[in-house]
Amino acid sequence: MSKVKHIVKKLGEHHKELGTLGTMRWLVFAVKFRTLSFITKGKVHVKGEGNIRSRKSNPNLLMKEGRRIFIFATVPYYDIGGGQRSAQLAKMFNLMGNEVFYVYGAESSESIIYHMEIPTIRHLFIDVYREDDFEQQVRENDVVILEFPNEKFLPFIEIAKKNKAKIVYENIDNWETSLAGGRFKKEILKKIIAKSDLLVGTAKPLVKQLEGYLKDFNLKKKIVYAPNAVDDSVFDPRKEYDKPDDFVSGKKTLIYYGSLWGEWFDWDLIFGVAKKNPKYSILLIGEEKCVMERVRKAPKNVHFLGIKKQADLPAYLKYADVALIPFKVDVIGKYVSPLKIFEYISMDKMVLSTSLPEVKGYPNTLIGDSVDEWDKALKEIGEADHALRNDFIDSNTWCSRGNEILDGLRMISPKCQKDFYSNISIVVLNYNNKNCIFDCIDSLLRFRKRYNYDVIVVDNKSTDGSYEGMKKKYGSKIKLIRNTKNGCSSGRNLGVKNSKTDYILFLDSDQFALHDCWLDEYIELQGRGFFGAIGWSGGWIKPPKIGASTVVEGYPYRYVPADVLARTDLEYLATDGFMIKKDIFNKVGGFDEIFDPTCFEDTDLSFAIRNAELKLAYCPYLGIYHLPHQTTKSGSASHDKMLREHEKKFIDKWTKTNKSLFMTK
Repeated sequence: MSKVKHIVKKLGEHHKELGTLGTMRWLVFAVKFRTLSFITKGKVHVKGEGNIRSRKSNPNLLMKEGRRIFIFATVPYYDIGGGQRSAQLAKMFNLMGNEVFYVYGAESSESIIYHMEIPTIRHLFIDVYREDDFEQQVRENDVVILEFPNEKFLPFIEIAKKNKAKIVYENIDNWETSLAGGRFKKEILKKIIAKSDLLVGTAKPLVKQLEGYLKDFNLKKKIVYAPNAVDDSVFDPRKEYDKPDDFVSGKKTLIYYGSLWGEWFDWDLIFGVAKKNPKYSILLIGEEKCVMERVRKAPKNVHFLGIKKQADLPAYLKYADVALIPFKVDVIGKYVSPLKIFEYISMDKMVLSTSLPEVKGYPNTLIGDSVDEWDKALKEIGEADHALRNDFIDSNTWCSRGNEILDGLRMISPKCQKDFYSNISIVVLNYNNKNCIFDCIDSLLRFRKRYNYDVIVVDNKSTDGSYEGMKKKYGSKIKLIRNTKNGCSSGRNLGVKNSKTDYILFLDSDQFALHDCWLDEYIELQGRGFFGAIGWSGGWIKPPKIGASTVVEGYPYRYVPADVLARTDLEYLATDGFMIKKDIFNKVGGFDEIFDPTCFEDTDLSFAIRNAELKLAYCPYLGIYHLPHQTTKSGSASHDKMLREHEKKFIDKWTKTNKSLFMTK
C-alpha cells in the first residue's frame, strides 16, 4: 500500500471525528508537511528526523530553537481523553513556545481511543525510544520531567544528567499502593531523586511524603508544591455549549468524570445518594468495562455515559447542577489532588466532595463523607460564587504550573531585550463589551511586571456602561481614551497616536493574557530577524475574489507543526494579537478608516506592510486566550452585508495598487 493510500485509509477511521472538511485539510497539511500522526490503540507514534530536516530547509518556517521539555509519563497523551496531568503539561509547554517530547511508560488500557492533535515533537512508547536518539536530542538546560519511578527511565536520566539537562521528579500519587500495579521500587525512586534538580509534590500529603523520602535517603533537594490545575481556555463558563445528546437531566443533575475502576471510588456513596433521591440524575463519565458488575447493580437514575474527550467535558458540566468527587479518604484518596475539581470550579459549578485533605478550603466546594451528609448538602446547595471562582482559577492554571516548575529550577530568565522593556503599548478596543473587557484588562495588569508595558484602552462610544466602569475601576492604571464613533480602524489609530512607546501590540477585548511570560516568543522572534509585523492569527485570500478567504484556525495545529515557532507565508495577519513597530505603522499609513466600523482593516494593513516589502510572521505562541465571537455580531445579516462590502473595497483597492500581493498559487 502506498504511503498516501495508507494515510487516506487511516483518515477514514477518524472521519466521523474530523468531519469532511477537517479530514481533507488534515490530509493536505499532513502530506505537505509530513507531520501526520495517528492515535490508534496499541500503535507507536514516531515522527522521522528526516521530516524535521525538510522543514528546517523551508525558508518560510522559523524553527523553535529554545528550551526542550521531555515528559516521561505513565500513559500516552490521549489516555482518558487527554485529560491527565502529563498531557496538560505537554500542551501548556508547547503553547509557551517550547519543543515538547512525550514518552510514556505503559500503553493505554482504555477501550476507546479518540483522535486528537498531539502538540509534541515526539510521542512514543519507552520501549522504542532509543537511547542514542535521546543523547542527540537532549541539551544543556533542557528540562526532563518524570512522573513515575519507572526503571526503564533510568538510562535516559543518566544521559540527561551527563548532557547537563535539568531533571524534575513529580510525585503525583502514592505509588506505594495498588496504583503502581506492583511496579514501584523504592531503590529506583532513590536513584531518580538523587539525580533530580527539583522535586514536585502535587498534593500537600505528597510533599510530606517527599520530605520523608529525602530523610530516608539522606538527601537534600528542593521541593515545590504544585497541585493540578485547569486549562481555563477549555473550561470557560462564558462560552456557549450545545447540550450533549446523551445528557440525562433530573430534578437535580449531578456529574462525575474520570476513573471508575479504582478501589478509591466510593460506590456506596453514589448509589446511596441515588436511592435516596430517585428524581435526581447522576451522570458518570469514564471507562465502564472494568466495573460492569456495578453497572448492572446501579439504580435507574445512575447513568453511565462512557469515555469522553476532555474537550467535550465542559458541555456536560455546563448543564449539570453539581459536580462530584466521590473518593474514599484512604491511603490513595488522601494523597490525591483531583485534577477534575479545578475544571469543575472553572466552569462555575458547585462541588460536593468527600473530606480529601487537598480540597478542604477550595471555593464553591462542600464537604461530606456519608450519604446523609451529601443528601443534606445537595438540598441546601446554592449557586457558585463567580468572584471566588476567578480568584482561585487565576492562580491555578497550567501556565502558572509550568512557570512554577521553571521558577523552581531558576530557569525563568529575562527574555525581554532592552528595546522592549517598558517600550510596548498594548492597545485594546472596547465597544459595548462589558462581559469581557474587565477580564481582559485585569489579565494584562496581572501579568505586566515582566515587561512593564502600557495598557491603552480605546472605547468606541459604548452605551452599556463599560466606559464608565473602566474609568471608575482602573483610574490611572490604564490610559482610557474615548473615540467619537465606533470604528476599529479609527479606534486603533487613536490608540497608537496616544502611545509613547516604539512597539504596539493590538488585542481584542475578548482576549486575555495567560501567564507571566506571555510575550516572550514575540520578543524572541523580533530578536531573530526583522519583521514588518508579527501576528497570532491570519490567513489567505486566494484567488482574489469575494468569499475566497481561508484562516489558519481551519488547519490542524493552527497550521504550525510542533517544532516550528513561526511562518512567513500568510497573506495577512489579524489584529487579535498583532505586534508592529510604531514607525512602520506610521510609514504605511496605519489603518485605513474606509473600513470602519470593522472588517478587512487588518487584512488591508497587512497588505500595506507587504507592499512596503516587509515580511509578516505568524506565530501562534503568544500567551493569550481568545473567547470567540464576543467583539462582533458575526453571523448577523448586517455584519455579513458589511463584510461583503468591505471585502469588495479591499479587493478593488489592492487589485489596482499591487495585484501581485495576492497569493493565487
